[in-house]
Amino acid sequence: GSGLVVFNLRSPETSGKMCYRYCDSQCSAATLFDDTGITLPMVQPALSRVTPNSLLTEVRTTITVSGSSLTASDRVKVVFADQTCQGTDESAGILTGGNGRPLTPVQDCNRVRDRRVCSATVDFSLTFPGEAKLCYWYHGGPGYQEVAPGALSVCRGECVASTSSTSTSAISSSSSSPSTSAAGSASRSSFSMLFLGVVAMLLACMLQQV
Repeated sequence: GSGLVVFNLRSPETSGKMCYRYCDSQCSAATLFDDTGITLPMVQPALSRVTPNSLLTEVRTTITVSGSSLTASDRVKVVFADQTCQGTDESAGILTGGNGRPLTPVQDCNRVRDRRVCSATVDFSLTFPGEAKLCYWYHGGPGYQEVAPGALSVCRGECVASTSSTSTSAISSSSSSPSTSAAGSASRSSFSMLFLGVVAMLLACMLQQV
């Protein structure tokens, strides 16, 4: 037969083993736990990737999170970059529209280096721009906490970073053009003066010979 049992492990250890107690209708003091010889790795929940990291205001955006030990009961919210992620308040420090919400059912699971890495999504429609970060509440944990790949930029229209980069390149390109033109003009002018000087010397020599 088969059965299901759920544990909410909070141990800092990295591995453990399973012990089993066989009972009939009920367990008595005479029945003891037996060592099954099955070792269980303890994997701390962790996010490894968050995409995208730039969001537009007034646009419903799907954020994909990837990591180990993710569940559909985990929760996510978006707060301003200078706010903390501690606690269980779903709206503390959030950008408008970034209140806490659960993940969609976890999917696309693969085993990577003894870890079960999965992906899940969550939708946000933010109405206020600014630098932000993702806060994550692992199911069974004490509350929201910061995650390493959680930095976000929320922009109205086009994100400032890409606009600034383009503008800077354009300014650098346009400001260097006049200098290049001026240098070319000066070079051509000097060459013309030298050429005329040589011609004048040749004419003077020819007149002396005559």
